[in-house]
Amino acid sequence: MTSFKGNGLWTKDLAIDVAGAALYAAAIYFFIAPAKFATGGIGGIALILNHLFTLPIGIVTLVLNIPLAALTWKTLGGRFMLRTARTIILYTVLVDFLFPLLPLYNGDAILAALFGGVLAGAALGLVYKTGGSLGGSDFIIMAINKAHPERSPGQLSTVFDGVVILLGGVFFGNINAVLYGLVQTVVHSYVIDKIILGAAVGKIAMVITSMPKAVSNAIIRETGRGATVFQGEGGYTGNTRYMIMCACSKAQVVRLRRIVSQVDEHALVMVSDYSETFGNGFQKLEQ
Repeated sequence: MTSFKGNGLWTKDLAIDVAGAALYAAAIYFFIAPAKFATGGIGGIALILNHLFTLPIGIVTLVLNIPLAALTWKTLGGRFMLRTARTIILYTVLVDFLFPLLPLYNGDAILAALFGGVLAGAALGLVYKTGGSLGGSDFIIMAINKAHPERSPGQLSTVFDGVVILLGGVFFGNINAVLYGLVQTVVHSYVIDKIILGAAVGKIAMVITSMPKAVSNAIIRETGRGATVFQGEGGYTGNTRYMIMCACSKAQVVRLRRIVSQVDEHALVMVSDYSETFGNGFQKLEQ
């Protein structure tokens, strides 16, 4: 019997790709297309061509991806390209054949941009996080970056998306189309980051003190979190100073500040967000 364990094309990745294709198709068909503005990338070009010539959005997206895929096949590898092709085909079927059976959203355009951005960001975030892609501008950016590695992929993406959104404003004949496109792009970029990097789930507290033992013991006792002590030297005074680092929840950091002030009123406390933490006491450290 053939085992599919570890075969991402047919197990876990298949479910992710179906969900990603469905979310992205919903964003385009139900929200963005009816609101008459272009998102960035190949999807935006497909929306413009649909508006001008009533060409099917999914099939146009699929056709435009074929030469881009051929251009980057050797760079990205057959496995990646097959998975991307599968996701694009799923998207095409949904946006051109299945979703047209359902009613569209014809409400406020700004709400369409917001919800379209959330759904598109969720789709891309899920697919990107598992090493997949929905093709389009990803292929273009990878091809340019291969020929000119000194150029930032992020900058290339911004330029390409910006050009397509501006073209949307021209062909839709409405400056609002540009604004809606920008709103949708900002929202979907934010959602992608949150899915890939994780929402801020806690705080990192860094305490500068001359009483490391007393402060760290108080933190451990009162919050139940561990604390790591680093020895350093004051840049101005030259005196020995210590930094205590502690990862804790948002609620625990409030207690930590109060505890530190009670033990060492001259301590300096710095607090920042963290997205994900792996290891003992947190999420399982992936191998």
